[in-house]
Amino acid sequence: MNTSNNTCTCPECGGNKCTPVSKGQYRCSYCGATFYVGNPDNQKDDDDDDDVDEVLQELDEEDKAEEAEMNEIAAWLKAQNDYPALEKKNLSMILLSVVGALLGGVLAFAGLGIVIGILEWIFDCEVDAWSDWIIGLFSIGCLYCLWKALKWSFIMSWTYLVNYYGNKFVNKYEYKLLQLFSKKDLETFRENYMAELMTSSDEDNAENQ
Repeated sequence: MNTSNNTCTCPECGGNKCTPVSKGQYRCSYCGATFYVGNPDNQKDDDDDDDVDEVLQELDEEDKAEEAEMNEIAAWLKAQNDYPALEKKNLSMILLSVVGALLGGVLAFAGLGIVIGILEWIFDCEVDAWSDWIIGLFSIGCLYCLWKALKWSFIMSWTYLVNYYGNKFVNKYEYKLLQLFSKKDLETFRENYMAELMTSSDEDNAENQ
């Protein structure tokens, strides 16, 4: 088949004009069909090259996608760890819980003393025995409310402390581990895939020989 001066015969439409695309590969100028001329191994070599290029392109796209994902995770972790407003908010909530518990305790004891004084003045413990029961029950109720307030304050303070320092520690090393294992998995995948391509190519060459 004559391919000099860009003349050849297209197997699809029979046209006699074509343009070279790659080694042994031509494209018909009339119908646009692509076909091979000469050594049929050229088609296999070009297909192998196309497969390798496609794989490399996919790996490059995966790298970019993973890098974008890692940047997004890093930005989220940075916002969770290092954002000043969040730190101020956590610390302010801790201080508010502690100060609120102390202030609530002081006010509860002060209010308890005032109410007991008023009840003693109204009922006069020495004359009316019922006043002892009323004062006792009211005191128990106030102490119970105080205990609940202190318990809530302690739980809230402890929760904020654990979340603040715990998340700061965990996020820091979680990001490092995630980054490390992601790179390791990607490198392993690359090595295994390229090894499979080389093995397959060697086997095909051995069969052709």
